[in-house]
Amino acid sequence: MRFLALFVYSIGLLPIFAQGRSWDFEYSNGRIHDVEILDAASPLHFRVTGKDPYLYLLLKEKWNGSTRSETPPPVLELEYFSGEGSDHLQVFTSPGESEHHSVKGGGLPISQGWSRYRLDLGELDLAGLHQAGSWKLRLDFGTRVGSEFKIQRIQLTERTAQEALKIEHSAALEERDRLLTEQIADYLQRFYTARVEQVQVGVEKVQVRYAIHESVNLDSVRLFEIPMGFSRWEILERDDALIFSHSLSHPTSIEISRKRNLSSSPGEDLLLRLPDRLLSRWALAQKVEGESEWRWISAARYAEDPEPVRNPEPLLPANRKGIGALSMGRPVQDLDKLGVGSATVNFHLSNVLRTTPTADTQPFVYMGREWHAVQSTLRNWDAALLEAAKRNIVVSAILLVPHAHQFSDRAVGQMVGHPEADRAGIFAAPNLENPEGALAYSAIIELLAQRYCRSDGKYGRVSHWIIHNEVNSGWVWTNAGERSALRFMDLYQKSVRLTHLISRQYDPDSLSFLSLEHHWTVTHNNKCYRGRELLEWMEKFCRTEGDFEWALAFHPYPQSLFEPKVWLDRQAHFDFETPKITFKNLEVLDVWMRRPEALYGTQQRVIHLTEQGLNSRDYSEKSLLEQAAGMAYAWKKMEPLESIKVFHYHNWVDNRHEGGLRIGLRRFPDDETDPMGKKPVYEVFQALGTEREAAAIEFAKDVIGIEDWAEIDGGMKFR
Repeated sequence: MRFLALFVYSIGLLPIFAQGRSWDFEYSNGRIHDVEILDAASPLHFRVTGKDPYLYLLLKEKWNGSTRSETPPPVLELEYFSGEGSDHLQVFTSPGESEHHSVKGGGLPISQGWSRYRLDLGELDLAGLHQAGSWKLRLDFGTRVGSEFKIQRIQLTERTAQEALKIEHSAALEERDRLLTEQIADYLQRFYTARVEQVQVGVEKVQVRYAIHESVNLDSVRLFEIPMGFSRWEILERDDALIFSHSLSHPTSIEISRKRNLSSSPGEDLLLRLPDRLLSRWALAQKVEGESEWRWISAARYAEDPEPVRNPEPLLPANRKGIGALSMGRPVQDLDKLGVGSATVNFHLSNVLRTTPTADTQPFVYMGREWHAVQSTLRNWDAALLEAAKRNIVVSAILLVPHAHQFSDRAVGQMVGHPEADRAGIFAAPNLENPEGALAYSAIIELLAQRYCRSDGKYGRVSHWIIHNEVNSGWVWTNAGERSALRFMDLYQKSVRLTHLISRQYDPDSLSFLSLEHHWTVTHNNKCYRGRELLEWMEKFCRTEGDFEWALAFHPYPQSLFEPKVWLDRQAHFDFETPKITFKNLEVLDVWMRRPEALYGTQQRVIHLTEQGLNSRDYSEKSLLEQAAGMAYAWKKMEPLESIKVFHYHNWVDNRHEGGLRIGLRRFPDDETDPMGKKPVYEVFQALGTEREAAAIEFAKDVIGIEDWAEIDGGMKFR
């Protein structure tokens, strides 16, 4: 088991860029089937019109470092945008098209930005392509009628070193994933003869309370510490495991210094010692007489809330209206005109921490090590946060982790970026399965929490921390490689809890949010996850390892991001088995979060809708009216659901990099007729929650086809 873990981490450090030859392809104006070409230029834009959609690609005259007499490289790579995605992609060689001359890969996940897709064609006889003289490939884009795609930069290219190793060791990787998944599932469901009941972290001490069945010999039991970045299994396997163990000095509790004495164990690696015990789990293990190995007799438990060292005044939004992606490049005057009470700010973590000083850094010490904070990055975030503070706007920071190679400091990138992350993802998961990664990532969160959780608000305030983005689409937005839903959640929940523990030292009211998009009991790709399943696993981790006050950031986009008439969504049902939760069936989310299993104690968890908007297919009067009606409908669906505290509208301004979507309140900045012009949805959003609301949204009833807003109630209530 340990060999497999080390193997995976080793491949993560190999070059991830494709090397050598490549062939470039472009759309061929030849035969198509069940496809409507909307724009044949690059990027190619098309819509699926039937159950068997395909088109052809033709080799360009120019190619990189290759000749037609060579065997083409084995990997198809393309960049794409799609609001619906596909359930699979199948590639055929042409001529000779048949199932025996094809490769079927996973679907193209929904992507709201340009994403990279790679499919290994190693099973195809590509050598015969140049002999046939046609140089064509046929691409079949799944079976989702109505899906739209934009594709560009299509090529055959070499395998990366990581991909080559994955192919060579695919069976071992699959077996590793299966075994680890079974191991975690057994851990969450097992009956234990002892339990850690409470962990209290003070400024100087950690107190652990426990209970042990009377049949267990107390002298044979020790309390083990499991620092962040170590697995509970690894601790007992280590030769120096007893470094992390403590003899029981009291029948029900033990008190330990919060700070580890760094000079007590000469030669021990500082990076593995994580001297602050704030992030540690605690569990009981027993050594049975006559045996040499320790065995766990309890689950591990984290602290819930640490003793705070600051207590800033809580910030509450003035209303439920919020805006997404606040930055200084936006028309900040809208913050006043729209009357918003909250905003999100993207914290892209690629250039905030360095291991060595520069002219643009300031040093700080964390976990006994000196780090260097990039001041220009912090000042950019300060500017946005201070604009919010001027208006008493409550800010939620979205923590986005880039891939290792995208960090400005490669040493930080190698520590923080998850080594198994596939570049198909726009962002990666943080590496919390390694103590060095946990150390570096927690240093970033410590830096941010200290700076933005101050009573004086010197740099602006962050009240909420949204942990990464749309993790049920983790393959796209929080990539940690191919792994089961349980293994992914085992990693992700650590990131949520890490942020919770660090931030609550400086703001006892701060909230850390899980982030999910609208796929509930289905996925749009075999490498993504069902939102409901991830929440169920989160509940089990909390029951096993100690509950804490996490919250939910949900994105109830329409079934199709291009379609603003969300009331037509066919995949939004009024029960817990619904494929998707969109604006149409938003009450399903409210009822789900009211279940006893989902509560924090007796309290319902906070829900924010942190990224969603309605699209206008173009700027025609009809499209703009439908977009505005969709906004009115979404607001009236949310209005009676008291658990939903905030609605952040995304996107503020139409963005050319969102694959043709026009979900902004304003037009494109470079629109030919009315650059940055306010769309009707702007006026609707502005009126929501004011005395002008009823009049401003009256028109929407005719668009939706109702006479009274009560007609949109799906009838699902908590019982």
